[in-house]
Amino acid sequence: MPEEFWGHSCNGQGAGVPESLRDHSTRTANRAAEFAERLGIASLAKAAGMLHDLGKYADQMQLRLKGAPESGRDHWSVGTYVALKAYAKRKEEAVAIATAIEGHHAGLSDLRPHGDHLGDLAKAFAADPGRFTDVAWESLYDRYIADGLVLPNLKSRETMRDDAGHASRMLDVRMLFSCLVDADFLETEGHFNGDAATPRVERPAAPAMDFARALKLVEYEAEKLQASNQAATGLQEARRRLFTSCLQAGHDQPPGLFTLEAPTGTGKTLALLAFALAHAVAHGLDRVIVVLPFLNILDQTVATYRRVLCGEGGFDERCVLEDHSLADWTDRRRDKDDKDKPPCSDAAKPDDPEQLRRLLSENWDAPIVLTTSVKCLESLHGDRPSACRKLHRTAKSVIVFDEVQSIPTNLVVPTLATLSRLSHRFGSSIVFATATQPAFTHLDDKIKTLCSAGWSPRPMIDFANDLFQQTANRTRVEWRITEPTRWKDLANQLAGGKNRQVLCIVNLKRHAATLLADMNKQTNTGLFHLSTQMCPRHRADVLAEVNRRLDDKEKLTVRLIATQCVEAGVDLSFPRVYRSMGPLEAIAQAAGRCNRHGDMPDAGEVIVFHPEDDGKTLYPPGGYKHAAKKTMTFLENLRAMHGGLDGPPIINDPQQIAAYYRLLYQLLGDYITDQDLKDAIEERSFGKVAKEYRLIDKRQINILVPYCTKTFNDLVARIDPDRRDRKPPGFYRKWIRDARPLTVGVYPEQLTAALQSHLCPVFFGRPDNRLYEEADWFYCLNNDLYDGELLGLKMDVEFKMCF
Repeated sequence: MPEEFWGHSCNGQGAGVPESLRDHSTRTANRAAEFAERLGIASLAKAAGMLHDLGKYADQMQLRLKGAPESGRDHWSVGTYVALKAYAKRKEEAVAIATAIEGHHAGLSDLRPHGDHLGDLAKAFAADPGRFTDVAWESLYDRYIADGLVLPNLKSRETMRDDAGHASRMLDVRMLFSCLVDADFLETEGHFNGDAATPRVERPAAPAMDFARALKLVEYEAEKLQASNQAATGLQEARRRLFTSCLQAGHDQPPGLFTLEAPTGTGKTLALLAFALAHAVAHGLDRVIVVLPFLNILDQTVATYRRVLCGEGGFDERCVLEDHSLADWTDRRRDKDDKDKPPCSDAAKPDDPEQLRRLLSENWDAPIVLTTSVKCLESLHGDRPSACRKLHRTAKSVIVFDEVQSIPTNLVVPTLATLSRLSHRFGSSIVFATATQPAFTHLDDKIKTLCSAGWSPRPMIDFANDLFQQTANRTRVEWRITEPTRWKDLANQLAGGKNRQVLCIVNLKRHAATLLADMNKQTNTGLFHLSTQMCPRHRADVLAEVNRRLDDKEKLTVRLIATQCVEAGVDLSFPRVYRSMGPLEAIAQAAGRCNRHGDMPDAGEVIVFHPEDDGKTLYPPGGYKHAAKKTMTFLENLRAMHGGLDGPPIINDPQQIAAYYRLLYQLLGDYITDQDLKDAIEERSFGKVAKEYRLIDKRQINILVPYCTKTFNDLVARIDPDRRDRKPPGFYRKWIRDARPLTVGVYPEQLTAALQSHLCPVFFGRPDNRLYEEADWFYCLNNDLYDGELLGLKMDVEFKMCF
């Protein structure tokens, strides 16, 4: 840390009190208050900013800066203690301010009652004073006052009510915490980006976007697509009606909670963007945030947005910001290992748009943000500064969640409680969009136990049933689920002449490998494979070739064997789709890849089959397996009621989908949240909630594969562990971004000793003597480990598929 930041000069009113500390505290407080003004808690944020570094007025901090062998100590607890004392007449507000201060380096802990919090700190000061820069809080506060600093009065209207439910209360504190840590990051960054000539260099402001003009660009794009559309007349009319209605709803509807239920292929992407922009214009909202469950959908949506909004005559590309979880290891490491160091950031250069985009992604300082469900929802339930600093940007925003059926059932209640609070207290509009809208309103009573506002969204359109009826004749469904289908028999069917263009979706990569092996014995003509065992660039190339064959007038052969990775956001249109038995929403998504545009002479065929039992699990574990079994129960009930499954439309009927979800939630019990997560929320423990709230249960290991040899070799050369040269700012983050298209994720238990012998770990400049199992990234040492023709990554040492 440069000494000039904290300095040793003082104003003569305190031994060794650094004048720049006063300036930093004031600037941080003012910036935090500016962020919090939109949230209605400006005075609370200012108080947190004024006290967050009080412990740095200690002599120990100055000795350390002068080179004394002093270890880093806790400088935040004394400010926490003073906040509790100074604002004792406003206990709930005092606790919120204190909790934010206490967590601004180490992360949020528990939300304790005022007296307990004070008592715990007093005991800690007495038991282990050497852990802190100083425990004589009165002396430090005297220095603080002598340095010209004054605590603000809390405004009476700015409250932290404790009667809205535990999830609500926790979000309120996270939002205050967000304002503080983002302000602290930015102010510290401004110093570290400076030099002797210019002591402070703040990052350039995010580019502005005129939402009204952006909306005109979206309307123009919709008109172009409508004019050039080759889809069936009924589907074209459905798309036009959906777009127009969403646009009107954006203008007319007040902020709040919304749902949009529309069949696959009716143009939800542009319709939702039109709603969001119109809604932002009508109500003066600050930004549009689009949350998507999978990276492949995010990549496609980002490309669409930038093409529409940032083309010739449009806006700066930085107006559309993508943020996902693959590039945040540096933040996690800083939080874990550098708790006592001020947050800093690489200098932003105006001529480096990629670096600036990365900086803006840290706190979502952009008009339009596209992110993943993992990044957004885990941050909303997080406890770390790096995860939470963006949260204040979600206030007064339009937040669109697409493909909401992907939210794990065990997380639904706390998720909806948090989002309800975000809307009702912080003025955001939340949109849940999908072709298979879960019956979340059925959980309203449970949600009210965590957030008193509950979950009562308004439908964005009132003609969802009409849309489903208009598009229902695109496909017909055949249910072959009374008896299992052998993989060899299925391979024979798929290889038959009637199936020259066919898609088969299975539940497991192991099943895909088995089916591909059996089909290779029949024919390999036009045979393709798609799964997450392939890197993104490989999957993109396969999709491009598959679509080329589907679009060819000669109707070229294409037989695609895939896992669920093709079921959301992938634009495919086959005349026939086979779908292994699974959750009802997954079957409906698979049907969306059949006669997608309604332009085929006959209705597309969707065949749902029960997979052969090979003595192993038939489904991925957890919620997916549970939902698949409940789907069988639901279908058996329908069969008993109607004498078969040919009568009811099922996947094209919103009422049937809602009935399925009601059954699913009912069978999950009185409280569907995991007990550990439920307990963590009731304890108001930020750390425990962050640990238990996980959209993805297991971490994945990233393997760089040699699908594109030239790019692979270049990436390996750049990251070669034998190179000891100092890497420039942002090097590793850029490397990860560049490596993502050639990366396959696997679970740690799949890294057998035999496989590891063909991989080299990447430690990103960290010590090479780290334990092998601590590595998050590897690259292949053997090109034969990856089959770039069909299968992707081979998991055993003999280079055979092993799922």
